Amino acid sequence: MSYWKFVATGCVLGLFIEAEFRLLGRFNPGAMCFAMVCYPMFVSLAYLGSRLIDRFVRHQFAGDLLHYFSCGLFGLAVEWTLLGNSPWGNPKAVQSAMFCMWAAFCFGPRVLLRNAEQRWLLRKLIWWLLAGYGVVSIGVAIAIRDPQQRFVVILLSTMAVYFVINILLALLAIQSWRHSRRLEASAASEDLDQGLSGP
Repeated sequence: MSYWKFVATGCVLGLFIEAEFRLLGRFNPGAMCFAMVCYPMFVSLAYLGSRLIDRFVRHQFAGDLLHYFSCGLFGLAVEWTLLGNSPWGNPKAVQSAMFCMWAAFCFGPRVLLRNAEQRWLLRKLIWWLLAGYGVVSIGVAIAIRDPQQRFVVILLSTMAVYFVINILLALLAIQSWRHSRRLEASAASEDLDQGLSGP
């Protein structure tokens, strides 16, 4: 799996939500620029973690589960320690939403880039969902003039989108695992046939 494709995919998934919050919800280009610097580093760590898991965990689905929860928990650790979004520091922060956001952009590339030759609908749905919501959110930002109301609407809708993305990523991981099992069974069948037809 290409490092650059992994990082680019993760940054698209992660910076999308930052653009929603920092540019459409509350206009803060400085925070957006800071996110553009930090996200490639976070996704690079996720890539290294993915490579380590693949090296030591032989079962693909178990590796996906480990990487998914590691990314989400790592994200919560960053939110709590560096951004002040712990349950005791910011009780209004929705922990499950932050977990899903970090899991989406750190774990997402692992399954989105796997079996790229397979034109699976689930993979397309994720990108269609982001693109469609991006267009809708721009309309929302234009229609709602009150900054506080606009931020709340974009916050809640973006959280819902990332919850759905996590579900789609889980389904894509299952589909990928089943595909690899079929390939393994097919390869084993061919080896058996060759053994039976051999001298």
